[in-house]
Amino acid sequence: MARIVRLDDYVLRGLERPRGRADDSQLAITFPQARIVPLGRAPAPPAIELYGLDDPAQALARAAAAGAEADDLVDVGVGAVDRGHADVGIEAFAAALAREPDHAVAHYDLANVYLARDMPAPARVHLAIAVSIEPRFADAHYNLALACAVEGRWMEALRAIDAYRGLVGEPDVVAEELATQLRAAVAEAPAPG
Repeated sequence: MARIVRLDDYVLRGLERPRGRADDSQLAITFPQARIVPLGRAPAPPAIELYGLDDPAQALARAAAAGAEADDLVDVGVGAVDRGHADVGIEAFAAALAREPDHAVAHYDLANVYLARDMPAPARVHLAIAVSIEPRFADAHYNLALACAVEGRWMEALRAIDAYRGLVGEPDVVAEELATQLRAAVAEAPAPG
C-alpha cells in the first residue's frame, strides 16, 4: 500500500520567502522588476507602496483601477497573503492571470495558496502551467511534486522532484528524502491494468 505524503513533511516553497522571477534561477529578488522611467519623472515606487496594503482588498481595487501590470498585481497578491488575506491574494493572482495568462510566477503563487489551503488539485494544475511556461522554474517543479504526491500521483511527483533536483545543481537533503519516498511509493503502486 502506497504511503501518503503530507505537505508538513516537506517545506512548501514559495510565499514564505522572498520571491524571484521564474527565469532568475531562484535568486531572491526583494524589489519589483526595474522599469524604464520616462525622462523628467521620478522612479515609480514598488507596487506594494504604490497601492498600499493597510487594507489588501482596497489595494487590489486601486491596482485594478489603475490598470496595474500583472507583475504589480502579483506583488499585491503576495502582500495580501503575507498579511493573512489569502482570498484577496487569490483575487490578485487571478487578476494578474487575466492580464497575462502566461505569467509563470502568478500561476506559481496562486498554486502555493491552494497548497497552503490543502487544495492540491488546483495547485497541481497551476504548477503544471508554470513549469510548462518556465521549464527552468525549479521551485515550481518542487511544489508540483508535493501537489502530485498528496494526490497519490506518484510517478508525476517523482518526475517533478527529479526535474527540481536536476535544476538546482546542488544537494538538497529534503528533496532527496522526498525522491526516496516517491521511488518507494512508485515501486509499491499496483501496475496499471
